[in-house]
Amino acid sequence: PKDLPVALLGFENGMYVMHISNVEDYCTIDTRVLQVRNGDTLVVKYEDMSTASRCLCTFDEHKFAIDAENDDVKYFSFKSTLFRVDWMVYD
Repeated sequence: PKDLPVALLGFENGMYVMHISNVEDYCTIDTRVLQVRNGDTLVVKYEDMSTASRCLCTFDEHKFAIDAENDDVKYFSFKSTLFRVDWMVYD
């Protein structure tokens, strides 16, 4: 697990936010994000995509708001990439 890329979990503006970096995704998208918990892993997937661009972009930072009951996950999965979750440290 220590070799996995890191997702950073933080608490911002009253909600939990998962930050991942260096991920490829649609350049523009309008969709609902489905959260599925499997043990200590939170999987996010797109559901009911109403609009998605044909192009893909690599994002330096990608953020997902997550439900409060998932704030204790150890792993985060997005588009077949598994991340190890660490808490964000704020200055």
